[in-house]
Amino acid sequence: MNQCTTCQHLQRRGGIIIPATISCTAFEDECLGPRSLLVTIASAKALAARNRCPVYSPPVLYPDCYRAEDLPIEAT
Repeated sequence: MNQCTTCQHLQRRGGIIIPATISCTAFEDECLGPRSLLVTIASAKALAARNRCPVYSPPVLYPDCYRAEDLPIEAT
């Protein structure tokens, strides 16, 4: 998940009622079945480990933005 750590599609979800998880949100608006969605996300993560993810999109960096480093990223 080398590219995932700097991709805008890697987002933290949950944390109040359900446990917080870090997951890829690149395909959440696609009309795929749950199994197809899991396979697609898994293949994107496998490609990201080799810096070849087809949906890699780094967030736009503005002069006053930063990435919080005090919250650990947990792989799902």
